[in-house]
Amino acid sequence: MYPLSPGTDITDLLLAALDELEAMLPYVPGSRAIAEDDQDDPICEDVGGTARFLELN
Repeated sequence: MYPLSPGTDITDLLLAALDELEAMLPYVPGSRAIAEDDQDDPICEDVGGTARFLELN
């Protein structure tokens, strides 16, 4: 492995952990449509923990 600054290893580990945590949060569809996909189907807002996580992150 190549030499890194001491904080780089911890930073990389934390970023990877946060990415995995975000990927594991379930999508909870809300009642409000915020967009449409390619087939013009509505995409509902996410009322689960993902939105709050992204606000804090």
